[in-house]
Amino acid sequence: HQGLHQIVRQFQPGTIIFRRGFAPRPAATHMLFDFDGTLSLLRAGWRDIMGKMFQEILPEKRKESPEARLNIAYEMIDRLTGKDTIFQMYALHDEVARRLKTAKPALYYKAKYLERLDDFIADRKAELRRNPAARHKYRVPGALEFLRLVFEEDSTLYLVSGTDHKYVE
Repeated sequence: HQGLHQIVRQFQPGTIIFRRGFAPRPAATHMLFDFDGTLSLLRAGWRDIMGKMFQEILPEKRKESPEARLNIAYEMIDRLTGKDTIFQMYALHDEVARRLKTAKPALYYKAKYLERLDDFIADRKAELRRNPAARHKYRVPGALEFLRLVFEEDSTLYLVSGTDHKYVE
């Protein structure tokens, strides 16, 4: 795992966040990490897309500002980030139902969010189809080198994501 430590040292301060208590594990043979934000930046900006949608959908309470609704949206989103997207939509459903006594199904909200996200990243995907050399723009710096080292060290890699399988593909 010496090679992995060399890659980590190349990053600028603040680009990698290690949890308190993190320590190298040279005997580790399996690695587990998320796709979005760890390898790919294609969907970078998803949180703002979801937050804006939540803000628009949440019924306004008396004297509640749009900024207050956006803060509520981000609290729900951040609390559930790392789980499947549907859990954030369940939270939106529950909050809308709490405010209105009725809400659309969580799957409806998820479909609306994915439409917005697809519209947001359509230009990025088109750019990659036109110019495959542009893929470095949508890859986390050092990700490719990291993956090469993982495979050189004969580690087993598990990719997990709260993103639907077809989008990870």
